[in-house]
Amino acid sequence: MPVWLREHRWRQTAAAVYLSLPLRGARATAANIFCTDQYLKVSIPPFLFEAILYAPIDDTNSTAKIGNGIIFFTLYKKEAAMWDSLTLENANKEKLQYLRENAVLKAHEKAKEETEAKKVTKQEHKKYALEATMKIEEAERKRIEDLKEKERQKVTKELELWKKQQKDAEKQKRVQKEGEIHQEVEQLKEKEKEKMDKARIPNEGTCKTRLKPTKGCIMRSVFYHSLQ
Repeated sequence: MPVWLREHRWRQTAAAVYLSLPLRGARATAANIFCTDQYLKVSIPPFLFEAILYAPIDDTNSTAKIGNGIIFFTLYKKEAAMWDSLTLENANKEKLQYLRENAVLKAHEKAKEETEAKKVTKQEHKKYALEATMKIEEAERKRIEDLKEKERQKVTKELELWKKQQKDAEKQKRVQKEGEIHQEVEQLKEKEKEKMDKARIPNEGTCKTRLKPTKGCIMRSVFYHSLQ
């Protein structure tokens, strides 16, 4: 047989009910509490607390704090109004049984909805995670491609610069070579001219030497004729 926890204190405002339930030394966790919109149950074997609430509450936002040997409930009313009592009074067993079964059914439906919602949320999170992963991979791929493109442009630029430098160097060598060839040609011309000049000077001296005797002979001949 359960030991009923009948000692409790409660107060209310138009918006909420505040319920304090002593545990008589028992240790409670959230798993020991069952609450729907009009049914509240605390089961810590052998202790048991059960309440068919006077009016529906917002069981989603209502809270239960466990500590110092008590459970303190903050139950937010669905409709702002003052209650005549914490629980329904003068309810027969059939109605109480119906409310219990209905509370359990609602709890199962709510749990099923929450499970489905968690499933959908999990799928959405999985989809989001997949999309996020794909975006990260795409961004990483683009980053790598950009790095490759920058490296390619850098190598291409360096290659073009090297080609230009090689071309300029070859052009400079060609100009230098042409200058050297031109200088050699000029030197050869100069040497050839010097040779020709040297060859011309002795010939002119020989002619003069030959003419002198001839001229002398002619003069002697003239002189000779004059004497005669």
